[in-house]
Amino acid sequence: MRVNKRRIILNTIVGVFIISSCYTIYKNNQMIKSYKNELNVQQKLIDKQNYQIKKNQNTIKEAEKAEKEYKEKLKEFNKELKEMGYDQLQNYTPTQINEVLKKYDYVKLPRKYKLLIINNTKKYNIDTSIMFAMYRQESGYDFNNISETDCIGIGQLALATAQEFGYKIGYTSISRGDLFNPEKNINITTNYFGYLLKIYNGSYYKALRAYNGNSDPNYYNNVMRYVGKE
Repeated sequence: MRVNKRRIILNTIVGVFIISSCYTIYKNNQMIKSYKNELNVQQKLIDKQNYQIKKNQNTIKEAEKAEKEYKEKLKEFNKELKEMGYDQLQNYTPTQINEVLKKYDYVKLPRKYKLLIINNTKKYNIDTSIMFAMYRQESGYDFNNISETDCIGIGQLALATAQEFGYKIGYTSISRGDLFNPEKNINITTNYFGYLLKIYNGSYYKALRAYNGNSDPNYYNNVMRYVGKE
């Protein structure tokens, strides 16, 4: 049988072409599959990023809402401080108020009276610790204390002094009974002591002696022993 060489060659070429084409198609399919896998991975990353963005947006909204609520509560808190007479503390946050009060844990007074004294000492440029110490020496923080000379309350106010300085801070009248009122007694005594400090150029020794009427030569030392402690 005679072999047709040209046909063999042609068939061989065709076979090689077919195999090469099949291989190319296979490689392309593999590449397409790889691309699809990569696209799926990228899509998952995009979906994850979109989810995180949405989550962050919700977090931001929640934070903005919480901040708004906090500001409203702080505004109300500061309004209450002002209404209670704490005009020097009206921009404080609750945390700051607690931090200030913590410094005077040793003072045996209700919270609201501590705050009033702290507020007034800021107003009249008085050392708060010394003011607390003076009250401790004068009355032991007793609002109902009455001395032999009829000085009354936490600051041991004499009626004439209370009337003079009470009028200066807006009280139209002061009776003996008013001196038992904690707020009035504190407001008047802090104003009075601030006045003494001013005329004695910031000398606590002279101001304290004057507050005591110079009747006790050891008064300054007696007060200072209570500074920063019970």
